[in-house]
Amino acid sequence: MFKGSKIKKILKSPQSRPFKRWLDHIEDFMERYGLFPSNGKGVVAFSGGVDSTALGVMLLALAYRGRFNHLRFVWIDHGMRDQDIMSKEKKFILESLEDLEQIVNSTYSEISFSENKFKFDFNLEEVANRPSDNNIEMYLRGERYQILQQHCDAMGANCLLYTGHHIDDSFEWYLLQLSKSSSLEKSLGIPCLRGQIARPLMAYSKKQLESFLRLMNITAVEDHTNQNIHFERNWVRHQLAAIWMQKYPHVLKNYCSQMNRLNSLLISNQSGFDKQLNQIFSIQKVNWKDGAFIAYLRDKEIFKNSVKREELRDVLRKVIIRLSKNDRGKLRQSLEQFLGMGQSRKFGPVTFSGGVIGHWSGGHIVCLMSSEANLNRLEELKRLDENLHSSLEADEESFLRQMKRLNKNKFLKILEGSQIPEGCIFPFPIFAKMSNKKAKMIPQRGYSLPKTYGQLRQRPDLGIICWGDLGELRVRWSKLSAKQKSYLLENTVFYLPNVLN
Repeated sequence: MFKGSKIKKILKSPQSRPFKRWLDHIEDFMERYGLFPSNGKGVVAFSGGVDSTALGVMLLALAYRGRFNHLRFVWIDHGMRDQDIMSKEKKFILESLEDLEQIVNSTYSEISFSENKFKFDFNLEEVANRPSDNNIEMYLRGERYQILQQHCDAMGANCLLYTGHHIDDSFEWYLLQLSKSSSLEKSLGIPCLRGQIARPLMAYSKKQLESFLRLMNITAVEDHTNQNIHFERNWVRHQLAAIWMQKYPHVLKNYCSQMNRLNSLLISNQSGFDKQLNQIFSIQKVNWKDGAFIAYLRDKEIFKNSVKREELRDVLRKVIIRLSKNDRGKLRQSLEQFLGMGQSRKFGPVTFSGGVIGHWSGGHIVCLMSSEANLNRLEELKRLDENLHSSLEADEESFLRQMKRLNKNKFLKILEGSQIPEGCIFPFPIFAKMSNKKAKMIPQRGYSLPKTYGQLRQRPDLGIICWGDLGELRVRWSKLSAKQKSYLLENTVFYLPNVLN
């Protein structure tokens, strides 16, 4: 509770000692690791507990220094606890936030940042659905972040979501991963910044945060479910981490030092990963932020060599982890399935943990995308299909106006080279108009543009086919004789839809 505490004095004068030392430390930490939002707006996941209360006070004090112009606190009721306890806790939280709002508004009323007065607000949310499976922790986490993400989206693209994770949480995560993963990246613990999620309290331990609240005379609530060792994370906290830290008081300090050294080692090895990536792939598109990776395998026979196949597996695993928005999840089984699809030249998709979706094209073009990027791709293909279908309904000339004709040299460069036409939508549809029906030597495929493909099947008089996926076409093209290739080139005009160029 903030009533009767030093919070008003703190927020009015955040330069006063000893609070200034705390604030200087977290400000330096956030500056070093890029934890301040470029638009000055942040959403704070607030539970009323020690961690989120300490975080909220520090961020509000940083707002006085001009670091924020809008902070929104969001408290979420998962509906999984005793209702009497929850009603009391909810009342406590509401009164605390109302106190804080009144204090902040009266304290900051004359302070302006970026020509806007500082704004503070809060929301109390409830999770409507209940978990239908046994993994309650994972379910509730997903529901919680979905609600918080909605608030972030409402406040703008550059808004950051602040959570109260601290060093102890990272250490517990590290212990948990020892039994689940051999990944060095996951051994680092919880990152202080991943996507829009920022964790400034990675500069502190739990004991330090408790000391901070005692010093400030601020009361926090305790979630009783945190004591329930039925939940995996709580079991690690109480049965492993707590006993370990009691036996070895310096274990957190040693953990931080070890992780910092490991992080430096991984950063230095990043150049090695980039080199390995370019040895295996000819990269056509990579955007880690937007979640897209499209590349050719340089060696089409890579699946036949067990050593090279393992190298491919390792690189794909690292790419998927980079694209993933989830710190958790297992890749081994789904990655083996994905490699099997590439080897048998199946298209996919395979869905990996963290929302990454993988496709193959002809067994040598790999496409890995985040679920959002993949959804955008499907929407773009759908619009293209609608446009082509509508123009085809008008007449052949209208349909061909939607295309860009490829001359023979450009077609060969695309089909036999290692470049994808700029702006292409995976899986890269190519059309062909035949002047001689005998030239139809390559099977038609139209799964990416079903309406257009179906309509062309009903109009054989046009002599136009949807050749389909570029990756598959390259495989088939490589199997044609020189005479067959020459015949095709003499009797066929090739097109790419205009939207792809």
